[in-house]
Amino acid sequence: MPGAKKYRNGAITAREKQCVALASQIEKSQNAAEKKFAGNIRALVQTAREILPLPGSFADWHRAIERSFATVRKAKWPAKHAAWQPLVEEVNRLFVEVEASMRKELPDVDFEPVPPIAPISVTPPPPPPKPEVTPKAKSVTNPKTKPAAKDKPRKAEKHEEPARPAGKEDVQTPEEGAGAPEDKPEGAPAAEPEDGDSSAAASAGRESDRVLARLMAGAFDAVITASLIRGLPGAITQAGKVWQGNGRYAERKKESDPIPQPIDLGPYEVAAAGSAVVALKGTPPVPFRWTEGNANTSLTVSFAAAVGSTYTSATRLLSLSGQTTSNDLSGKASWDRPGRLYIRVSPPQGSAPLGGVLGCYFTQTWQASLTIEALNAAKPAQIGAALLKGDALQTEIDPAIVVLSSRLIIEPLSLVTFTTRGNTTVVHLKKGGVHYVRAEADGAKRPRGTAIDDGFGHTVEAANEGPVEFIVRRKEESATVYVIAGTVSIGRSRGKPLAVAAGKQCDLPGGDLKPYKHDPDDDYTIDGIPVTAVQIEVPTVAPGSYTPTYRQGRFGDGWIWEDPRRDAQVASPAAGVFKITVPDGNEFWYWESKAPRLLHPVTGDFDLAGELLLSCKSNASAITEFLIYAPGAYLGFHAGQMARDSFAAQYCILGGGWLRMDGLNKLIGYGTRFAAGPDAPRKAVKLLLTRRGDLWRTYWSTDGEHWNLSTRQVLAAPDSLWVGWLFKRHAFDGSNSEPAVNTLSAVTLHTGRPGSLPGPAWDCVQWCGAAEVRGQAVTLSVDRDKPGEVSASVGQRVDGDFEIVVRFAAPPWRHQPGENRSLFIFADAGNDTDYAYIRLRQADETGLRIDTDLRKNGGWGRYRWVEAKGYEGEFRMLRRGATLTTYYRSGGAWLRLDEFDAGFASPVFLGAAIDSAEGASKPTALQAKFTILKLEAQGLAQPSASTPRRLPATPRQTRVESHADH
Repeated sequence: MPGAKKYRNGAITAREKQCVALASQIEKSQNAAEKKFAGNIRALVQTAREILPLPGSFADWHRAIERSFATVRKAKWPAKHAAWQPLVEEVNRLFVEVEASMRKELPDVDFEPVPPIAPISVTPPPPPPKPEVTPKAKSVTNPKTKPAAKDKPRKAEKHEEPARPAGKEDVQTPEEGAGAPEDKPEGAPAAEPEDGDSSAAASAGRESDRVLARLMAGAFDAVITASLIRGLPGAITQAGKVWQGNGRYAERKKESDPIPQPIDLGPYEVAAAGSAVVALKGTPPVPFRWTEGNANTSLTVSFAAAVGSTYTSATRLLSLSGQTTSNDLSGKASWDRPGRLYIRVSPPQGSAPLGGVLGCYFTQTWQASLTIEALNAAKPAQIGAALLKGDALQTEIDPAIVVLSSRLIIEPLSLVTFTTRGNTTVVHLKKGGVHYVRAEADGAKRPRGTAIDDGFGHTVEAANEGPVEFIVRRKEESATVYVIAGTVSIGRSRGKPLAVAAGKQCDLPGGDLKPYKHDPDDDYTIDGIPVTAVQIEVPTVAPGSYTPTYRQGRFGDGWIWEDPRRDAQVASPAAGVFKITVPDGNEFWYWESKAPRLLHPVTGDFDLAGELLLSCKSNASAITEFLIYAPGAYLGFHAGQMARDSFAAQYCILGGGWLRMDGLNKLIGYGTRFAAGPDAPRKAVKLLLTRRGDLWRTYWSTDGEHWNLSTRQVLAAPDSLWVGWLFKRHAFDGSNSEPAVNTLSAVTLHTGRPGSLPGPAWDCVQWCGAAEVRGQAVTLSVDRDKPGEVSASVGQRVDGDFEIVVRFAAPPWRHQPGENRSLFIFADAGNDTDYAYIRLRQADETGLRIDTDLRKNGGWGRYRWVEAKGYEGEFRMLRRGATLTTYYRSGGAWLRLDEFDAGFASPVFLGAAIDSAEGASKPTALQAKFTILKLEAQGLAQPSASTPRRLPATPRQTRVESHADH
């Protein structure tokens, strides 16, 4: 932020980076609640860059962080989470640095020092004493809790601006923590606890704050209305002023004056949908000076929606800007769900054909504010959303599945609310119907019971252990209970409870019993899957190997087959061989989610391997590729594949398969355009998907010896999820009668705890040649008849600083017109935006040269080169922080080639490559040898002598343990 720059120093910046690094480490925790709090503290720490030397703003910032740490202390996580105390200590050091800088710049301002954040004990507390129950007591009743106070909007406090020296681009600090938990009315709930964290739930406070149910599937167009607006610590939960600020922009009159910069503020976490009033005034109005336009200081408000545990990219909600006299502006911004608000203030500016090298800037003082006028407790229902006491769920055109002590399907056009009765969750049916399903294991997993209140004085609940299934549907003045399995008990305000067994329906309020036969075909579906078959949870899978079987028309051994259209044909002509025939109309993209899939749950790291032959008379299109399904994570939406509010947004296509599309029959070559990639063979191909933490990779091989990297990405996904194959067929060329025939065999899923499975020492792309690694030597070659790129990259990812030094040698290139040859080392972030290289290249238009370039945020344009004198030499690439530099050796000394003084801090993969295709009009053979002289990076093991020809979990090498049906 420009106004804060002169009050910052290297010590403050260093402390910020250390705090962010420590919080980021904690964010990797498997505990979802701990991960959330660490992310919140990291975001608050980063706002230090917005802190100005104003005692009030510094104190507000300190209090916001203190509140988050207070929540951490209440959580009482076990002793293994000892990383919190170093973070506390580093945050306190940051306070000291910021306070010292402020006192230095404002010696005449008297303010009290902020107290340090109290330590966080990492010793687990002793277990609470068990309640004493006398022999006569039948139950222990919890003391009644005080009902929560009504959540009234808090009146915005008047903001008093302390006196301060005027200066360029001075801006007042936002009021951090508005609407934080300490500012709520008495009785407002504490932060929402996470499922599975009993200690956090116990410390979160009253029964009213505990999660009673969680939405896990369906619910398109459904709405959740909260009884009280709740959010993460520090989130805004009430109406009131969020930010007000003022500052001054100055005209740039000479070259030495700084260029006026926009001021970015936020994010401000909002816990619900709502609207805000925004005001901006610039004084004096800018003059009419430039011919094309003259604008006052402008302000934009943007919003990033919370989807799952992450956020969308920010989109603009409101822009306040005006020409000349339009200097007093206001407007309203609104958003439809929880998320984050961002504010940008931009300098007053003009434009003209001949504006001059200094730009068209004006001098102007500005004042601005953003005040939330209303927050809406109703929000679009999202999978994974918690339902608390008093919350309401209303469905529209789709059913919804919630998890309580069982699976509860809320039918379309229904309205339910949730309360408690002792240790029972009561679902109040206000409109429509609900379908209750309890499997054998559900009761043992969750002790809380479930009862359905029909709204006419009756409660319906399971009357026996084991499987129970029933439906309750309500009309205007009556209700009907249909019992499918087990026995239910219908409690009445008068008289004894009614017991209704399977095969009966009970009409209420009369209690008349009639025969009932349930037809599963009448059940609702979610994206074509019956509501009783939708996978809403992921079972924990023990380390081991799992192979599918197919008996009596069903996959077994933990594998599930999802076929929404029910039109795919599956056969098993031999043990371990599956023939899957998929007709036209099975697409899987955006709103379409009809294609069938074969899935198995996994926990931790894994290798999924198999052999595939994809046959189809059409190449437009039939596709088989890897797929994961993680309920509540919205991975498919964040990958840009599926619509945000669709149930299919929980699926994510990883690729790495066989594609017959755009008239081509192809496999995938990493870093290669689809059309220029490898042609698929006429025989089966071995495919492999691996996960190592957040690193996902896919490979293919035609012989089981030479493996090709096809995709590589960093994807933060839940530890447990479903993984398998997706089979698509969509006839874009009119060949509707031609199915896609998949022959899948040798399927093996090998799982292990995180960090327990070895990864490949090298990843190779060698479909158009060969890659061989022996010790520190990497030999690459390209076939004459297959122009392209061959590469070998170290299998481990580099997350921080690194240095790599490589000697290269190639036979002299006898250049012919139309040929192109290059050899290079690279740092690849694998995100299609960040990449750096230094290479030796020979082409018609360049001759023989050494060149380098950097792609940052998707943009090139930092190209540098020198003439080369031969085909042997040494390259060096170095990263310190976010700065990347490249060197070549000449005359015994290292010479820096680049001049971009820039880079990126993204995790990267380091490697070497040769290329004969870029810019070439004729093919040519190419070979080069690279010797790694130095490779240093934190946490990176030196490249081993392992050859890339074999991977640790190919179908041939993985030991397969049979898990046959018993």
